[in-house]
Amino acid sequence: MITFVILIIFNFIKSLWKTNIAKQIAFAFLLLFLSRLVWFFVNFYWLPDVGTLGYIKSILLGIYFDIPVIAYLFAPLFLWQFVLPSLSIKYPSITKILFLLPSAICLILNGIDTGFSKINGKRTGYELFAMITDEGNNIAPYLSENILSLTVLFISFYLIYKFTPTKFKAIYLWNKNHILRSVIAIPLVLVIWIIAGRGGLQLRPLRSIDACNYVEAEISPLVYSTPLHILSTWKKSGKFYEQKPCALNVAEADIYQKKFDSQAVAKKNLVVIVVESLARDYTGFLNNAPFTPFLDSLSKSCINFTHCFANGTKSIDMVPAIFMGLPNLMDEPYILSTYNTNKIDNAFKKYSDFGYSTSFFHGSNNGTMGFKAFLMQTGLQHYFGIDEYPNKDKDYDGNWGIWDEAYLQYYANCIDTFRQPFFSSVFTLSSHHPYEIPQKYEAQLPFSKRTIQRSIGYTDICLRKFFETARKKDWFKNTVFVITGDHTSHGVFEYFYSASGHYEVPFLIYNSGLPAVANHKSVSQCDIIPTVSNVIDNKINLEGLGRNAADSSYSGYSMHYDNGLFYMVQYPFVLAVDANGKTSVYHKQFRNAPKPIKLPQSGAQYNSMRNILTKYLFVYSENIKNNHWH
Repeated sequence: MITFVILIIFNFIKSLWKTNIAKQIAFAFLLLFLSRLVWFFVNFYWLPDVGTLGYIKSILLGIYFDIPVIAYLFAPLFLWQFVLPSLSIKYPSITKILFLLPSAICLILNGIDTGFSKINGKRTGYELFAMITDEGNNIAPYLSENILSLTVLFISFYLIYKFTPTKFKAIYLWNKNHILRSVIAIPLVLVIWIIAGRGGLQLRPLRSIDACNYVEAEISPLVYSTPLHILSTWKKSGKFYEQKPCALNVAEADIYQKKFDSQAVAKKNLVVIVVESLARDYTGFLNNAPFTPFLDSLSKSCINFTHCFANGTKSIDMVPAIFMGLPNLMDEPYILSTYNTNKIDNAFKKYSDFGYSTSFFHGSNNGTMGFKAFLMQTGLQHYFGIDEYPNKDKDYDGNWGIWDEAYLQYYANCIDTFRQPFFSSVFTLSSHHPYEIPQKYEAQLPFSKRTIQRSIGYTDICLRKFFETARKKDWFKNTVFVITGDHTSHGVFEYFYSASGHYEVPFLIYNSGLPAVANHKSVSQCDIIPTVSNVIDNKINLEGLGRNAADSSYSGYSMHYDNGLFYMVQYPFVLAVDANGKTSVYHKQFRNAPKPIKLPQSGAQYNSMRNILTKYLFVYSENIKNNHWH
């Protein structure tokens, strides 16, 4: 009897090869394979060099990681043909449409990341939908700039519809003349679909992060597709590092800042200028680039933190990092997570408790990225967006909001109305895709058109004019300025997309009375407010995990989360662990060097970094989940 059942199963599986479904599955694999090749050729220049065989292995391994995508997205097609095989043959146009729709989804998602991965250095997950639906996000520039790509995409849709296999044999699961075969075939198909959806018989379903089990983390985005990464991160808010640290010998002081008897002594004003996409690579004072002559000049009179790292790759990660000391160590941005209502005060609230008036300016839609609601909820007094700007019709850039020049002048004049002392921040926007600049600067900025570098050059001019205006104000001499970037953007060299290079942003502190000093300690956006608060002698206890860079007990580091791994950067060293605490990456890489140097997982440096990282991750996850901060 067992032999007979096995024979039926064998014959049934064999018969599948001659059906429409088998041809369609093969066609789907081909489409995903080709889209992976396109992604590879466009992003090849920043991927790590793993050799020809390494690239071939990663691309072929991607076929395995496409199995769950096909199982889930094409499920309606399979259901239609298995349940109603006669109708699927009678109405081939419906079959073609049911094949075209998931194919189009796959091609569109992979197509988006073909371009977007050049900016964020990875595949996009579930957060893509938050970015697309954000009311401040304008997709028109992306569409207009990619007319050729869209044309090719629509031609592909037509060809997919035309060549979808529908002229082969249908398969009938139920046959009244072969009851036993039917009884076996129905659960067999279901079991095959479940196994395919899980990507095998392993304990957990196949996820994008599992690519790191087969290849190095840096090349893993080539293995999995954007659809799989979205499926892997779907509603994954709050996926934390769960391992409890054991015998770490790491003092609490290595994680938390020193606590003071809170007092505001100096009563100096504080202005934090966050420049859209301002990476180290675009500056002269950190990378000998020609795009920031004003900042290069200003840096000579600043406290210059030469090794500062962003804690994320998106603007939405910047606000919690800078103003709350919270790096994003989850799949979903903290502002969009289920923990975004946790009781933790931002820096604006801490300063307002000591008599400071507080404000945040961003010349885009008031609801963009949830900044206004989030900042107001956590302690900000006043939010200024495009709704408050008086000349928005005149100065609108046509894409995102108000041109930086007009907005920074408006900002300087608004500060005149603030009660001192004040703590205020402005987030610029012109150095954002599509990287347009006002017509009057076309000749003045001869750099390549429609590039991030050119728009950074424009914003540098705007910053110069802002400071020219600010110097004439009564509040200027009593104001300390911070200049930094929210994240990085495009790069030309491989190092820019490394685990350290892809996060390097400037961090300058300027005041006419401060000495010019270069500080080479590794710091992050989380450390900006604690550090500048120390500079202006405000002994304010901030929540979160930021540290004062001047604290001698702080060795200096930055944390971020990328492709399922938790990273610690302590230049030039980089360490990463997975959710189970297994070390996946440990190397050192010097600036602009194309290749990292792999290091043995031993020694004082390794042990120190691993101890701090695992303790940090545990403290972070426990505090967020328990809604409690020291």
